[in-house]
Amino acid sequence: MIYPGRLRFALAIALGAFVFSLQANSQVADCPKAPAHIHIESGDYSSRPGITFQLKHFAATLVPLGKTAPLCLKHMTVVSHAEIFVSNESLTSLFDEKLAGADSKIKNFKVQNGEGKVTLNGKITKIIPIEFTIQGPVTTDGSLIILRAEKIKADGIPIKALLQVVGDHLSSVLKVKNVKGIEVRENDLTFSPEQIAHLRGYIQAVESSPTGLLLRFGKSPAGHHSTSRTLQTVSK
Repeated sequence: MIYPGRLRFALAIALGAFVFSLQANSQVADCPKAPAHIHIESGDYSSRPGITFQLKHFAATLVPLGKTAPLCLKHMTVVSHAEIFVSNESLTSLFDEKLAGADSKIKNFKVQNGEGKVTLNGKITKIIPIEFTIQGPVTTDGSLIILRAEKIKADGIPIKALLQVVGDHLSSVLKVKNVKGIEVRENDLTFSPEQIAHLRGYIQAVESSPTGLLLRFGKSPAGHHSTSRTLQTVSK
């Protein structure tokens, strides 16, 4: 015999489970059927307050990082051609935000661009705080942004050790998993836009000026081999 009270209780549970299932299914977004294409002749892109990228002649394809959710809802921006300018203030704000939210030994980090050179300033907090400056020209191999450390100032830290500390901590606060977005090669600091910001394309030139950093993307020359990893895409 089924008692009315138990029946109502069972129906309430079943109805609640059904409604929850509908809500959960409605929150699952569909994967895109094909990569999306974007074109911006001139405009600004701001990922958050204080961080702005100025775009010119920007053409790119947004390629899903995987075939199923949730990776299909995240994208690699594959740039065919563009000019992307980032001001000193935006670069400093970007690193300030990352450093502030992480347990980093690097404090008061600042990026300052000049004519043909970039200067990184900061403080390594150890038993005795050590201020450092790394300065040098910036260039590219087509895939990476390379800062060649020609001038280094630090209190009691060898050049190689200083670069390793700065590179390791910047990479960790950017939360790059599996593959580092910032590496040390001899006296160079290398930055990978693809691994840091999901921005892929052939970098024709990197230009530093007193107001900021300009990246020029374009068609890669014959024979150029990218250092990028293979990207999964969805079928059209």
